Amino acid sequence: MHMHLLSGKRTTNAAANSYLAASNLLNLAREQDEGSFYWAMASVVFSAFTYEAFLNVIGEEVLGRERWVTIDRAGWMRKHSTIFAALSLQSNLSCPPESTLIELFDFRNLAKFHPHCSPNCIPECAAVASCVNQQFQTRYPVIA
Repeated sequence: MHMHLLSGKRTTNAAANSYLAASNLLNLAREQDEGSFYWAMASVVFSAFTYEAFLNVIGEEVLGRERWVTIDRAGWMRKHSTIFAALSLQSNLSCPPESTLIELFDFRNLAKFHPHCSPNCIPECAAVASCVNQQFQTRYPVIA
């Protein structure tokens, strides 16, 4: 048997890929009762990945390579505030819609399989995923 290999280069956008994963997982959570907790939880986690990947995509472009490498490994909140400041944009993570980001990343951190995260929080998972999904699509339609 002859094995055929395909090779080459491909440029991907991690934010777009994560967004598609989060959206598809959220749709599965809405469509299927059985397993919906896991679909919703995965959607929330991928929503967090989406936002952080988006920050990583634009961070270097906004700040320049030399400055970006100094915060590339920082948490999402520092990246967020640094990019917003560099663009002279106001950010208030304590008020909607941005406060959703706090909930999103808090949930992502809990979803690292802490005992606090159980099937009882399905509605919260789906609500957070849906809210982030909608905000991301509204704010960044190019990626969506």
